[in-house]
Order: sequence, then C-alpha cells, then structure tokens
Amino acid sequence: MTIQVENNFLTNKEYFITFKKITDNNFPWFLDKNSGNFFHNLVEINNDKNFSSPFISLLSPIVNKLKIIKIIKADLNLYVKTKSIVEEEPNEIVDIYDTSLTSYYFFNNANGYFQLTNYEVVDYQENRILTLPSNFSRFKTSHTDIDYNIILTIKYNI
Repeated sequence: MTIQVENNFLTNKEYFITFKKITDNNFPWFLDKNSGNFFHNLVEINNDKNFSSPFISLLSPIVNKLKIIKIIKADLNLYVKTKSIVEEEPNEIVDIYDTSLTSYYFFNNANGYFQLTNYEVVDYQENRILTLPSNFSRFKTSHTDIDYNIILTIKYNI
C-alpha cells in the first residue's frame, strides 16, 4: 500500500450531513484533560475491549468508499486552535508486521498539517482523506487560524 491523498472524498451531500451531525450542539464530545482537545470514540475492537458508539453510522459513507472489512479503531478528534503551530512527536513504529491501514479524514481547512517522515506534507483540507500503512512514521501539528479542526482517524483492514 502506498500513501494516498484524495480530495473531495465524499459527495457534498455526504460531507454536509456528517459535518452537521458532529457539529450539532447535542453531539457528545469528551474532553481530553491532558491536551485540552475533545474526542469521540466511535469504534474500538481489540482483545481487551469492544466498543461501538451510538453514532457509528457516521462512518458508513467512508467505510463503504474505502471498502473496509474490519474497523480496529475509529475516533473523531476536535482540536482547538493554538497560539502558534505546535508539532507533536513522530509516532514510533510499534509493529513492522502490522498490515492495517490508517485513514485521516479532514473536516476543516486549517493551517496545520501532517508530516509524513521522509515524505511530504499533507495540509488539512476540508473533505480530504489521507490513507497510509498504520506503521508509517508521521506526526501532525496544531493549527492557529480557526477555532477548531475536526479529524476522523480510522484504523482498519481491507
């Protein structure tokens, strides 16, 4: 699997329906006390824990288009803006035999980005998806230009 970036991933209708649901005042976001950002776990399946949110249907258009067979983990993250761009530490490759993929779906245009180690920068752009092997080294940055930036992260097998 190579790294793929696709713009206008969802139809406008699919994008706006999903965006409206996750930005509704009644959508349950949870505070990450360590970072000050917010999250909503949609799915987590592993040996210790199996969890599905009542909002799992939000994944349907993306799951169908990616032809996902098994979701390992799916999270929505709402990042609040920072005063300056902050780079997080690159992830460490945990399992070189991990054959899963990870996709990042961007709901907003923002001035942050993903840096793929020894590769390119992928800017946060509305309705864009970035797909790469889960064990590919990368890091993301914060943003400074909008109040919040929402990114869906899905780890899965096809």
